Amino acid sequence: MIKTILIATDFSLESLDILKKVLKKKHAQNDENQYNILFVAGYDMGDSIRDLLFTTKSSVFGKIRSQAFCDAYSIINNK
Repeated sequence: MIKTILIATDFSLESLDILKKVLKKKHAQNDENQYNILFVAGYDMGDSIRDLLFTTKSSVFGKIRSQAFCDAYSIINNK
C-alpha cells in the first residue's frame, strides 16, 4: 500500500526531522509500505505584475531554500 505524508516546511533542517522519524520507524517495523513524501511551503509572491509574470519556481526556491537543507535532504534521500 502507498501512503502519503504531507510535511509543512520552512526549509530549515528541523523540518527534516519528521522525515527522519518516519524512515526510522519504517525500518524498525520492517514496514513494506511505500511512502510519497510531500514537502509544502508557502511563499508570498507579492502583487507586482512583473513579479507574477516573470518569477520562476526555481528562482523562488533559490531564495527560500538553503544549501544546508538541500545537502541534508540529499543525504537522507540517498539512504
